[in-house]
Amino acid sequence: MVAAAPIVLTLAVCVLVIRLYPLPLNVIGRVLRRRRGVVGYLGTVRSVRDPLVGVPLILATVTGVAVAVFSVLMLSTISTGIDRAAARTVGADLSVSGGFMTADVVAAARKVPGVQQVTPVGFLGTVSVSSPRGTQKLTTYFLDSSTAAAVQRDVPGAPSVPPGMADPGPAGVRVVVPDTLRGSMSGPLTAGNGTPLELVGGGRLPVGLDSQDNWMLVDVAQAGKLVNTAVVPARMLIAERSGADAAAVDAALTKIVGPNIVLQRPSAQTAQLRAAPTIGGMRLSLIAATALGVLLVALAVVVTAVSGTRARNRLLSVLRLLGFNHRQVTQLAVWEQAPPAVTAVLVGGGFGVGLAALIRGVVDLRAFTGGTVQPEMAVQPWGMVAVIGGFLLVIAIAIGVSATLARQASAAVLMRTEE
Repeated sequence: MVAAAPIVLTLAVCVLVIRLYPLPLNVIGRVLRRRRGVVGYLGTVRSVRDPLVGVPLILATVTGVAVAVFSVLMLSTISTGIDRAAARTVGADLSVSGGFMTADVVAAARKVPGVQQVTPVGFLGTVSVSSPRGTQKLTTYFLDSSTAAAVQRDVPGAPSVPPGMADPGPAGVRVVVPDTLRGSMSGPLTAGNGTPLELVGGGRLPVGLDSQDNWMLVDVAQAGKLVNTAVVPARMLIAERSGADAAAVDAALTKIVGPNIVLQRPSAQTAQLRAAPTIGGMRLSLIAATALGVLLVALAVVVTAVSGTRARNRLLSVLRLLGFNHRQVTQLAVWEQAPPAVTAVLVGGGFGVGLAALIRGVVDLRAFTGGTVQPEMAVQPWGMVAVIGGFLLVIAIAIGVSATLARQASAAVLMRTEE
């Protein structure tokens, strides 16, 4: 049913446009009928009354534009989703792991040229948190709250980590939990060992750490109060200065951490995700669909012009005998095809946007982005303008070609009529 829904909706929109678009054209026709000149009036009448003029053009154009707009939106949504998933996975400009990040290692990393800020992070374990509403087990991580916000400033979806979590609050150790849990954790909070806790921040995901639904963040200085084991960071999240030499930074950090160092950047993660066969195949399919939509619209305009050649030539031969010139013949061809084509482009564009939103709502796109959350709809204004403008340009060129053919054909018919 989900697979058939786009086709059914497209046909329904086409039928709706076919039934409604004559209404404004009839109004325009009545207005033009009272004015001097018959070109506009004849064009609107033929566009409404001749089924070979409007119906095929609307069907093809709505379908082609909707497919193209849908493809462009899906491409931008998935592309943006990949970039954001990579940024969330790494958690900063650079993630360093592969050893114990002791205080000396962190201090040395902060002195590396090109490094702006460093925050050590690590896994603390599962901590039970009790509230008046019950007890929950939370996957707990620790970090340096004084630098976490600066390091993750440009990471989408980063949790809100206040800089003062290193100091105990009036109600206990300050912690950050998901926004989805804050409502169920009101009142006094205590850890499994009896340590009082105070909620001071929230967020959606602990970016740069293993993704969990139920998680908690605590400052590295207070982490020892929640567990009985040693607290040693296993990773550093690093914010680099603008224009920093990545190779030089990597080399310096390798000397500090050791040969087992693992370096991760969002760009490398993005490249890895984009290289997946599923992503490549999907991109090619959507690009092909966009090209097919453009071709379908161009063919629709030309076929519409050709299919009504006999009736149009008969009308034009009479009009030429009555004094119509080439300019008026061109205007008549434009009036016949431009209103339904432009209407179909606008409706098809809007329907393509709605279809993309519908597909995003019912189809899990995480398999294409490598993320843990459904990517948000990404609309690139200039991309949409380019697509719609491209279709209008294709239609203008196709109508111009059909108008040229109409002028030539009408002249030939007129010569045969005179013979």
